[in-house]
Amino acid sequence: MSTIGSELRWLRREVARLNRKLAMQRLPGKVKERGGPDGRQVRLDLGEDPATGKAVLSGWVRVQSLSAGAFKGFVLPSIGEQMYLESPSGVIGADSVATFGTFDDDNKHPVQDQDELVIENGKTRVAVKGDHVHVVSDEHSMTLTPNGLTVDADSKFAMPVEFRKGIRLTGTGGGRGATIEGDIRVAGNIYATENIVAQGAIHEHGGVPTS
Repeated sequence: MSTIGSELRWLRREVARLNRKLAMQRLPGKVKERGGPDGRQVRLDLGEDPATGKAVLSGWVRVQSLSAGAFKGFVLPSIGEQMYLESPSGVIGADSVATFGTFDDDNKHPVQDQDELVIENGKTRVAVKGDHVHVVSDEHSMTLTPNGLTVDADSKFAMPVEFRKGIRLTGTGGGRGATIEGDIRVAGNIYATENIVAQGAIHEHGGVPTS
């Protein structure tokens, strides 16, 4: 009888131990600290200790990668971001990984249409829907569609730019003026619906007449 009692007590302890490990496999929490030994780890706030009333923090754990093969993608979660601490063995340790959670009241999802991909960071927003790509950064924006590229910004190009299907410039506030600083080389004709005005001399090259 004592042997049976011992076995039952052992089984009870095993069930309790397994239940604890199952409960520890996936714990919700929020990012409390960022950095760690390699600068790419986080500590999660896993809740409050009822005995002390203090926050229970995880150790430094790795963060889930977006992709870790030939295509590499990684983002360090922000403070307060909801995540899950996953430990397949039920023991928090070197194999634990912080995986991404969902939006909540502290971090709401971006405003978007159905079937629209949105990436936001601060005042920068990238939205992709069908064959339209829209990029906004503060007061500037860029829209790419099958009909062409529209840039609403004070654009500065630090490298050669090729426009194969024409270019249209609109001045500030929708006005007629637009300013281009630097030299312009055109391998073709220039057509104007009105006068072409030059403040300096117009030179003739290659036998092409200026008028």
